[in-house]
Amino acid sequence: KWLTYERFKDAGIRVPETILAGDEIVVHEFIAKHKDVWLRKRRGSGGAGSISTNNPKFACEWISRHNGWVEFTIADKLGTKNITWTALWYDGVLQMSQLRERLLWKYRHLAPSGVTGITGIQRTIWDLELHDQALAIIESVVKSPHGVVSVDFTYDRYGRPCPTEIQTSRFFTSIDFLANLNVNFPDLYCRLALGELPTKNPKVNPIREMHYWIRAVDRLPIIMTARDYDACDANLQRD
Repeated sequence: KWLTYERFKDAGIRVPETILAGDEIVVHEFIAKHKDVWLRKRRGSGGAGSISTNNPKFACEWISRHNGWVEFTIADKLGTKNITWTALWYDGVLQMSQLRERLLWKYRHLAPSGVTGITGIQRTIWDLELHDQALAIIESVVKSPHGVVSVDFTYDRYGRPCPTEIQTSRFFTSIDFLANLNVNFPDLYCRLALGELPTKNPKVNPIREMHYWIRAVDRLPIIMTARDYDACDANLQRD
């Protein structure tokens, strides 16, 4: 996470101010400046070690408990809106992309920060400006993207998207959501690997209408149209 932050910052990309939690002094000074902050381990998935706080004493105790001095970052806290731009490339040429917004983390009640890395509810969206930002971010740090190279965004308190990481090398469980809507990234990936000629006219966000994908325990995911989702009981959506 720290190296990603440095790379984005050096490229002139808007990111929340972040430092390494080196000692108690820098933690106290950073929280005095930003109030609400986000603590997270430099390495690891699923929001490893993450928690938000405005209390410098608690922040220092949390880092110490995890033996995390210099192994934790501390950042100006972003909001909860989270969007992923999934993209497939071939020798620097975009082949297909799709935006989706995460609305809920699964098992969030089991993590102190509410972030688990497991999507509970998400939906397809379209935002041309965000698509263009994702392209610029990729181009600023990767000379010739090849394969799965995507961008995760979280919005700041002013409603501005900030990239938090570039995802590479693998698809995630939610790629099945898009495949069931006839945007099959793994299929295209395999066809390109087996010799299909790449296109110069990429499929940019082919799913323009909004669909929802809901995951539950011990059952298959459900895909719903926006109308059906809106008709659901609000309590069921929160569950």
